[in-house]
Order: sequence, then structure tokens, then C-alpha cells
Amino acid sequence: GASFVHADHHWLIFKPGTNAVYAGCDGGVYKSASSGMNNSWVSRNIGLSITQYYKIGTTEADTTLTIAGAQDNGTHLNDNGWDKVGGGDGMDCAISAADGNTMYRSIYYGDFDKSTNGGITFNAPFNLPPSGTGNWVTPFLASRINSNTLYAGFTKLWKSTNAGGTFSATSANNVQGASNIDCIAEALSNPDVLYVGIDERLFQSTDGGQTWTWISSNIGSSSVITGIAVDPLDENHIWICKSGYYAGTKVYESFNAGGAWYNRSGSLPNIPANCIAVQPNSNGMVYVGTDLGIYCRDASMSDWIPFMQGLPNTIVNDLEILSNAGIIRAGTYGRGVWQSPLATSFLDRPTVDFSVSQQVTCSTGDTLSLMDESSNYPTTWSWTIYPSTYAFVNGSSATDADPEVTFSAPGAYTVQLIASNAYGKDTLTRVAYIHVGGVQSPTVEEFAGAIPARWTVVNPDFSLGWGTAPVGSTTDAHSAIFRGFGYVTTGQVDDLISPSYLLDSASTLIYDLAYRPLTGGASDTLTIYVSTDCGGTWTALRQYVETGSNTFATGSSMANAFVPSSASDWRTDSLDLSAYTGQVRFKFEVKNGNGNHLYLDHLRLLSGAQAVPTADFFALPTSCVNKPTPFYFAGSGQGLSYAWSFPGGSPSTSTLANPIVTYAGAGAKSASLTVTNTAGSASMTKTNYLTVGSLSIPSVSIASSSPNACLGDTITFTATPTNAGANPVYRWMVNGQQRGGNTLSIDFFTLNSGDSIRCVVLSSEDCAAPSQVSSNTLFAAILPLPTVNAGTYSAVCVGAAPVNLSGTPVGGVFSGTGVSNGQFLPTTVGQGVYTLTYTYMNSNGCVNSATSTVQVLPAPNVFLNFNVDEVCAADAPFAPSGGYPGGGTYLVDGVAATQIQPSTLTLGWHYLTYVYNNGTCTSERLDSFEIKAAPPVPTVQVFGGDSLYCPQAANGWTIQWLDANQNAISGATQPWYVPGAPGTFYARLKVGLSCFPTSNAVAVTSVDEV
Repeated sequence: GASFVHADHHWLIFKPGTNAVYAGCDGGVYKSASSGMNNSWVSRNIGLSITQYYKIGTTEADTTLTIAGAQDNGTHLNDNGWDKVGGGDGMDCAISAADGNTMYRSIYYGDFDKSTNGGITFNAPFNLPPSGTGNWVTPFLASRINSNTLYAGFTKLWKSTNAGGTFSATSANNVQGASNIDCIAEALSNPDVLYVGIDERLFQSTDGGQTWTWISSNIGSSSVITGIAVDPLDENHIWICKSGYYAGTKVYESFNAGGAWYNRSGSLPNIPANCIAVQPNSNGMVYVGTDLGIYCRDASMSDWIPFMQGLPNTIVNDLEILSNAGIIRAGTYGRGVWQSPLATSFLDRPTVDFSVSQQVTCSTGDTLSLMDESSNYPTTWSWTIYPSTYAFVNGSSATDADPEVTFSAPGAYTVQLIASNAYGKDTLTRVAYIHVGGVQSPTVEEFAGAIPARWTVVNPDFSLGWGTAPVGSTTDAHSAIFRGFGYVTTGQVDDLISPSYLLDSASTLIYDLAYRPLTGGASDTLTIYVSTDCGGTWTALRQYVETGSNTFATGSSMANAFVPSSASDWRTDSLDLSAYTGQVRFKFEVKNGNGNHLYLDHLRLLSGAQAVPTADFFALPTSCVNKPTPFYFAGSGQGLSYAWSFPGGSPSTSTLANPIVTYAGAGAKSASLTVTNTAGSASMTKTNYLTVGSLSIPSVSIASSSPNACLGDTITFTATPTNAGANPVYRWMVNGQQRGGNTLSIDFFTLNSGDSIRCVVLSSEDCAAPSQVSSNTLFAAILPLPTVNAGTYSAVCVGAAPVNLSGTPVGGVFSGTGVSNGQFLPTTVGQGVYTLTYTYMNSNGCVNSATSTVQVLPAPNVFLNFNVDEVCAADAPFAPSGGYPGGGTYLVDGVAATQIQPSTLTLGWHYLTYVYNNGTCTSERLDSFEIKAAPPVPTVQVFGGDSLYCPQAANGWTIQWLDANQNAISGATQPWYVPGAPGTFYARLKVGLSCFPTSNAVAVTSVDEV
């Protein structure tokens, strides 16, 4: 029953002078009005949108669903509203492709579980053996090919074919040592093809994960792979994105499963790229999520474009594309989950729109910002302002998307924007769009659709206040409304402030008003003010307060919200402005009395007398034959009639304010305009004002680098355009589908025999007719590759004899580590598995390769400690020993022997070899021993009565002097021996194991005294 507050707190603060306390925690912001007592905590998170999501999951089975794993906030499910469906730190997650009720969630290090009831519980059978040993965010993939197939990445890729009931590793060995898998992708076109990213390496399997091949060694970037995208129609066409802060190493593309890589980083900012997704059934449209937002590009684009209008600049961790719904969802780390239509819905020529930071200024010193708001991502801009008393400032120019501009003269300025991209261009002209120094009277405001941008709404309490309503007084179905019904903040003041106007000495403000009080309630108060210093100070002109005599109300009081329903609900009032000339602003201020709605419409600011008009007009300086060319009136005056003259044009005259003219012939064209009202007329002629260009007819032809090519070869196609302009757009088409980039020539890797190739060129010349043309069509003649086999080979041991390699067809070449002249040389390599590549070229010049492997096994560790250096020829036969491990074979001088028989061996040195085989590989160790002849019975000579000498010992026999008991005397091993005391002594010669002849006893009766 306790009120919930997230456990991880970072900040506590009291509102001064109150018992209200706010808690900032990993779950957002919570408030208690009673110092945290009495279960009084309530969430204050509405509208924050600050959840940090690691991963999200969606499904085409129910495109309204999103499951998302959040740091510190568990797993969330959006099923017509967000609900928490898991605790801890939410990690990777997924929803079944076939059933929106089946979903998977996880917490840190790969601890997964499953729900089959739409996230109500997560206790369905799910058995993943390495659970809890993966990365912090362990990658998980619910197959879009078979909803029962699941993948989870640990040191191995684990796969389930029964929706998680059981899992098994796809390979016997780890993919890369002890490193965990970071990301997983499957090929929708071939279920046996899988990709995994580990650190900076990308691995591919073509056998369902049984074996893995490193395919990114030729990229050179050491940054970690964070995402993999596979072409839905081609398992060998892949993209990867990378993390890190190394410029120009963000996105790579390969058309042949890593055989060759193309750096597609382009102008992506030097920040981590976190995820990548490819849009099915598109021209290779790819999206990449970065630490700043989302970018996209397709095969026709030469670089990335921002795809984040309306998206906060934030870390994008995951992207999910829902093709059937035409949407893309982004999981962000800090701003929640966002959704957009797919980029292809915007890939068309721009539809121009723009705005300005301030439509009306009080003086010429203000700096205004023009802002492009065109759709479909324009890439070039051209701004024109008329008249020319302006300047671009702060380093901006007419070719910027959002230039800044100042004006040196008051007046009304016409603004035109031409925006273009690879699909074409569009033009928008707004006449008298910017008013410098104020809007010249007379003028009218109808509040059509919305409060005009040049008006200001002041709503201090962000409550009801001023807006627009779908009812009008006489001229249209809209008006300004003060929403007073239900506005309970009595005494609150809300303002509606006009732009600046320029008045003459006899101006009048006329307006339509509708108001009814609330039955039993007080009256609201409307006060109309005027300012002559651009809103710095205000003077009241009129105040309305209903006192019961209908001096304010336009009808009787009512208990419901007032909505005008007939002309009788409105009245027209006016204000005499003869006391004001020059620049003024008006403020309509309502003081809330807890009353009812108030409506304001059809404001007319009229001059006292009509002035003589001024004549001026504007048009683009260039056009083309038969191209509609708009002319715009850019003068001033009221009650005008127009008389245009266009020599050589059609029409040649017009009475419209903004006519459209075409010209049948090229050249310089003049135009003139006369404007007239009751006060007089004015004329302007502009000689050779417009240059009309002749039509140019573009064309294009294409040629290929090779009429015949082998499957997988690069074929270069080159376009030769005419009359295509300086910046034409090239669209290469294969079988009617756009492929490749906006380039004069293009390389194709994956053509099939019979594929049709053509190029569509969009000319950049203004007068191209038609603007788009198609080339001749070429058909690919693709020769098949030879079928090649590299053979199969048994395991060999380190140091084994050369292995003869045999590939088919005969005549190819083997290559690889340890390969030389058609043989694999185990003596040149160490333990491991070695790839043997057999490359063969057929008579058509087509080359194909196949690979095989040979395993080199380590030799067993063998030891030989014989510990016998010499053997007497007369020794009895004995078994050799000292070989380890046991079970090996001994050889004497290369001949297998279970006994060493000294009598059969010649005198001198002999070799003992121990050979051991562990069932696969053999190792041997070598030792030596010497056969010596049996020594004679030694004799002993006595010198001086106390020194003994054995002459046979001088011939190389080993001697040992013995005491009277024939025990060895320590250290007495030389031919001479001088006893330390009188006694009986013997001399013994020693050879081998048993040849020990001993002398007769010798007595020493005295020794020299020292």
C-alpha cells in the first residue's frame, strides 16, 4: 500500500516555506506534500520523456506494440499505453514475428525470460544454458523468418528452434576466443547465413552458425561494431556501423560478404554510430542511429542526410522498421521512444515552405532569420528578396537554408525561396511578406485558421486565454477567441497584441465583437490599448465591462459556453485614430471575470484618404520558352486596378495583380505596369527585365566496360549525357529498380545474365525539355563461374611429411599458410587449423575458389631418462627404461628392441630411441650409451709402505678403493690412494652394470706421521 518512489535517489529538495519535498531519482521526479509522510509521494513525470532505453522490439504481427529495455527502470511495454513488465535494468527484448502475445525480455548479462500472454507474466518455458554470462546488454534476435527460431549471443551463438523451450550452441568452438558476441543479424533471403559482431570483427556463417569466418580484416578500423544490417534480398549485401571517435570510420558496406568493403561514413559527425537498419523494398535506404540522432541515405544519394526533424538531439540506441505500417521507431538513451514515417515517403522534390523570425519590425535595425521549412529534404537553397535594400549578415548568404538578414529601408518586402534536391526543385513566393517599420494601412485581419505569426499572444498562466475559433462574423468562418468559459482563474489578464502599423492622420480601427456574459457570473473586461513606441508603453483607447445594459454584451447572458450562431450575435465597433500618426501597435487585453467566451473578428485599419499608389513589380530574372513565369505586384496603394503589358508574351496584357505569362520565343523581355485608384495612377517599365532561354533537349547514352563478365565481377557502366547541365542527377536502374548512386559511372558486382541496365538523367539546365530522359538499355551477359572443389584432408601432426593437395578441376593453384608447390608442409607451421584455398580459371577467364582445411595436431610430449651412460660388454641383457608416457617403443641403433644385449654390440657408443604414439601423432626422444670391454683383475703396487697405486686405472677404467670389508672408501676414486691409517685395502675396477673385478688384499702397516 505504500506509494511508489524509485529506490535510486540523487536529489532531495524542499520547496521553501512549505512541507512539499521533491525527490530526483532514477525513476524521474516525485513529490510529497507532507514531507514524505503518509504515503504521499506522487509522480511528476508526465511530459518529461527522459527514459534511457538500451533496446526496443516490435513486430509486424501488431505494429502498435513496442517492448523496450531501460536502464534502471526495467522493461516497458507499449500496448495502447506504457506499462512496466519487468524490473531491474531492462536489456535486449523482442516480440514474436507471428504473435504479438509472445515476447521476450532480459536483464543484465543475458538473463532472459518469456511471456505468452502479452506481457502479463513472464513465466513461459525458456531454457538458455549460458544465461547470465553474456555482455551487460546481451544481444538477442527473434527470427523474422521463423517465429520459433531465436538467437542469443554469448561466446558462442545459441539457437532455439522451439521458441525458447531449449537452446543449443550452433558451433563446437567459441566464435572468437573468450570474447562475447556484441550484435547479431540474420539474412532474410537465406536462413543459413548469419552474421555476428565481436569487438571490431565481423564474422559470417553460411551453415547456420556451425562454422564462422572473419570477414572484416580488410576494413582497418579498430572501433567496435555496434550494428549489422543485411539486404533483405541479398545475404551477401551488408552494412555495419561502428562506435568510437575516429573520424570517417562510422559505416561500411559490402556487396560480397566482406570480400570488398566501401566506407560509407561520408559526412557523418565524429560521434559513435550505435545502430543501423535497412528498409525493405527500397532503393537501399539505410538508417543509422548516432549519439546525436538519426541519418539516412539510399543508393541514389552521395551522402547522408539528417532524418530527425522534431527528434531531440539524443543518443539513438536501437532502430526498428515496420514496413507494413510504413514507420520507423527509435529507442533513445535519455528521451524515450520516437516514431516517424519512413524516409522514402519524403523522397520527392521539395515542397517549399518557409518562415521568418519576425514578419513585422518596428525599425530597420533588426536582424531577422529566414527559416527553410520545406519538406522532402532539400539540399540547395536560393533566396531572393525584393526590393534589394537588404543584406545577409553573420556569415550567411542567399544559398543557406536559414540565412540572417537586415534591412536598410522601411517598406514591404517580397520573399522567394527556390529549394531543390536530387528529385527536382520547387519555388514559393510570398508577396509583401516582411514589413519593415510596420504594416502600411489600410489593412485587414481575419484570423483565418490560426492567430497570425506576426501577432503576439501573452498567456502568463498557460491556461485558456486567446486562440482561434471556427466561427466568423461576416467574411469567413474563423475569428479570434478569448476562451473565458470555464476559466476559473478570476482576475487573470491575457493579451492579444498586434504587429506595428503605419497610420495616416485620419485612420480608423473597425472590428467585429461578440460576447455574452455567464448567467449569474461576473463580466469579463476587454480593454483596447494603443502604443506609439513599439509596445514599450500603452494608452487605453476603450474598455468594455458589461453592467446589464448590453454596452458590452451582444446578447443576453447564458449558462453554457457562448458560440455565435447568427449575424445578430455580432456587432461592429470603431475607434477614431486621428490623434495618432506613424507607427502604432494595438493590444486587446481581457481580464478574466469567470465569465464566457469573447470573439474578435474582421479588424479593418482604414486610412482617412486614399493616396496615389506606387508602381513596382517583381519576377525571377530568367525563364524559359513556354515556361509559366509569375509576375508579382510589389508597389503600394488601396483600391487599385492593374494594367500590365508583356510584349511578346501570352497574355500580352493583364489586369490581375499577379499575372502568369509564357513566352514562345527566347531573348530579353520587357514588362510594364500601371496601377490606378481614385487618387491617381503610377507606372513602371522594366526594359529587358527578363531573359527567356531557349529549350535544350537532354539525352544520355551508356556503355559498359565489358560486354561479357564473370559472375561477381565488377562491371563499370558509364553515362555520356548531353544538355544535362552542370549538376545533373543520375539514377541507375537495374531491371527497372533504382540501384547505385548519383554518379556519372557506376560499378555493379551482383548482376545476373539478362539483367537490364539503363540510366535516367535529370538535367540541371533550367530550360531542359523534357527535364528527365532515359538512356539506351544494356543487357548483362554474365558467364557462370567454374565449380571448384579443394578436396578433403585428414588431420596431420606437427612435423609430418608433406601432404599432396588435389583440387578439381585440375589445373588450379593452391594457396595458404604452409602451402608450397601443391603441397601442405606440416614442418613449416605449428598446431592449428589451416585454410587451403584452391583457385581455378576456366577457358572463359572466369575464376572461382574453394576452400578446405587441414588440421595440424600437436605432437605428444615425450621424455626419456635412461640414466645409463656406459655398459660392460660382459653385462647381462637388460630392458631399456625411462620413457614417458608409458606404452612406447624402444629402439637400439634404430632397431626395435625390448632388451639391450651388450654382448651383441660392438665396443663404442650406441643410441637408444624412445618412440611414443598417442593414437594420432608420434614423438621420440634420443639418448646414448657406451659399450666398454670388461676390465682385467686389477693389481696394486705399494710405494714407501703407505702409498697404493693401481696401474690399470691409468688406462681409463673407473677405480674404487675398498676397505678391509670391501666397502667403498668415500672419495677414493683415483689410481693413487694414500690411506689415512694402517689396514687392509682392495682396488676394484668398474664398467657397466656388472663388470667389477677386484684386486687381492694389500696391507699397509704404517703411515707417515705428519
